[in-house]
Formats: sequence, structure tokens, C-alpha cells
Amino acid sequence: HPAVFLFNRLVHKKVKIVALVHLLQWLVQKPPFLPLTKAMEKQMLKYSHLIVANSNYTAEKITQMGLSKDKVKVIYPAYDPALLNKQDEVKDSLREGKINLLFVANCLPHKGLHFLIPALHLVKNIPFVLDIVGDYTLNVTYVKKIKRAIKKYGLEEQVFWHGKVSREEIGQYYSRADIFVLPSLKEAFGLVLLEAMAFGLPVVATRVGGIPEVVEHQKTGLLVPPGNIVALSQAITILVKDENLRRQYGRKGKQRLASFLTWEEAGENFYRLVKILLSNKQRQRKIPKR
Repeated sequence: HPAVFLFNRLVHKKVKIVALVHLLQWLVQKPPFLPLTKAMEKQMLKYSHLIVANSNYTAEKITQMGLSKDKVKVIYPAYDPALLNKQDEVKDSLREGKINLLFVANCLPHKGLHFLIPALHLVKNIPFVLDIVGDYTLNVTYVKKIKRAIKKYGLEEQVFWHGKVSREEIGQYYSRADIFVLPSLKEAFGLVLLEAMAFGLPVVATRVGGIPEVVEHQKTGLLVPPGNIVALSQAITILVKDENLRRQYGRKGKQRLASFLTWEEAGENFYRLVKILLSNKQRQRKIPKR
């Protein structure tokens, strides 16, 4: 909101401002609003004394805006281990003998669902279903486009919409899935990737943004170029056909989680950064003027 930028400019000399950057909106904005959005975000961050980015990718984009690298720090998000306690699998006879694919994200264009549907049309002679979990009320026009594509490719019996679900419910979708798919065109980090790996799921995702910082290609999953329907279809087909490879990637994904922080550890790192910021402010106050 424009008021935030004005507020930062007015108070930045009186108080320390900390900005947590999950996603720079100008990266997913379209003309004619892109230049304005970028300028506003730059002004907000300009008057921040500490900027905490959720990935090295995000940090790089911030510094490319002309902001000082010295005040940009990276703290990765963490997954919630409590999800693993909420994984009661929902039995469904319609899924027996089929590979369960899972997509978890808000249904917005930069999440790439419009590439996943035609990619699934190219997966031949293999029974599968796709669960779409995420808010589909944010862009009704886009969702209508996806539903038309589902009908066009004859996937009505294989694609299931679940909408936005609670944290208490999400575990059941991860637990019954065989493969997690995230075909994003833009992605600052991809917290759902950590969640999928926690459940031992192999991942098919795009080599974009912060995703390669989470998913290791041919170790915990397969990465493909964004917007490439054929490559996406081929990666899905490889994992659908090879159960041993799915298990291997899923096992290594679980092991990789150990290199990421828990929320408690991430919070402690954030607290330390803020404490350093405030201690520097105190030292500056004690320096006598000449």
C-alpha cells in the first residue's frame, strides 16, 4: 500500500525499519503497472535498515534494484513438522492403481498451472490423477481458462479441485500423493517444496527463481525449463514409470531437509539480526559529535 512507503520515509530516521521480503511483486506484475510497482517497492526497501530475503534469488533481485548488499540478509523459510502428524490418508477407490500427482499453490498465472494441464495430456498410457490444492478465487478468469483446458484435453475424470484447505487438512493430500509438481514461472523460494520433501515425495519443478536452492536436480527431483510443456511432460512421465526412482528421490529429499532450518532456528537467526541492528544503533548514539 502506498501509505507504507510514505510511512517508511517519514519515520526511518527515528526508528529502525526491518523488511521481510517473501516475493517482490514487480517480478510477477505485468505492464502497465510493473514500473510503478518496482519503483514503490524500491522506495520502501530504500528506507529499511535491514532487509531479510527468503532466498539467495530474492536477495540478488533486491540488490539488482540498486539497494545496498550490506543490509540484505537471507533466512530460508522452514516447513512445519506438525504437518507430518496430520497425514491421515483419505481412501478413494477411484484412485486405486493410479499415480497421484499433487499441485499445491494459489491458482495464479505465475504458478504455471496452464502449462501443467497440456503437459499431462502428453502423458500417455499411464493412469494418473491430479489434485489441485490452493485458493482458486483470486483470479477467476485464469481458473476458467484452466477448466477449459481440462475439458479440451479430456482430463475431467483425472483432475480434482480442492480449493484452499486448512493446515490440519493439507497433510492428507501430501500423504496420498506419489509425485509433487510445481511448474512455476516465478518463484521466490517454494515452501511447498520443503513440505513435499518432508513427506518423502519426489518433485518435478521448474528451474526458476529460488527453486534450485531447494530441489537438487536428479537427486531430489527433476527440474525443467519454465513454460516448456514437452520437458514438463517428459519429467513427469519418467517418475510415473519408475517407482524405484520415485523412492530414491523421495528418500534423498527427506535427507536434504536436514540442511534447512526449523522455524524456531529461523526465528533465532532473525532475532540475532535485529539485535545486531539495534546494538549498532546504540553504539552510534554513544559516539560523541565533534
